[in-house]
Amino acid sequence: TASPSPTPSVTPPPTGQPLALVTSGKWGSTDQRLTAFDPYTRTEVWRVPFPAGSSPGCIAVHPSGTKAYVCEAKDTSPSSPPPPGNIAVVDLLTRTIVARIPIGVIPSQAAVSPDGSRLYVTDWGKWTGGPTAGSGGLTVIDTATNAILGKVMMGLGSGVEVSRDGSVIYATSQTRNELWVINAALADSCPILSSF
Repeated sequence: TASPSPTPSVTPPPTGQPLALVTSGKWGSTDQRLTAFDPYTRTEVWRVPFPAGSSPGCIAVHPSGTKAYVCEAKDTSPSSPPPPGNIAVVDLLTRTIVARIPIGVIPSQAAVSPDGSRLYVTDWGKWTGGPTAGSGGLTVIDTATNAILGKVMMGLGSGVEVSRDGSVIYATSQTRNELWVINAALADSCPILSSF
């Protein structure tokens, strides 16, 4: 009779290591939150409640592991225009929301530069009976001060990612069906290396 295969050894992460972060909360729900899960036991470890109507969505974690940036799209009725959204800054050590950064309507995705100095957020911009043409794009934020440094106007911004060396930002525009390749060092002045 064949011997049973040995059970693989799995070493859980040491205490204090980042866990799996998930946002949840349907539009109109009062149960809206950021939840941390232990990926080994698949159990909830802690949660940060968000106010009703926040609609927490995308998450970007600072390289230090001490902060997370959560997109708040804001609830609205189907007949009402969506209000401007926020980026909620969550202190992962105290598990509290410590700041909110105003962003355009429906912040879509967020990414932090490898050195942790910049946060990049895509959004839909302004809303006047629908998305205002050309008002959305990529917002550049200083993570030390939470100040908005500039905005690359590219229509309805959706996805965003940063190269490993932090020199290039990749962002997608739903309006134009394009991928924009942006020089991170000059993002405030919107130099486009290429778009397709």
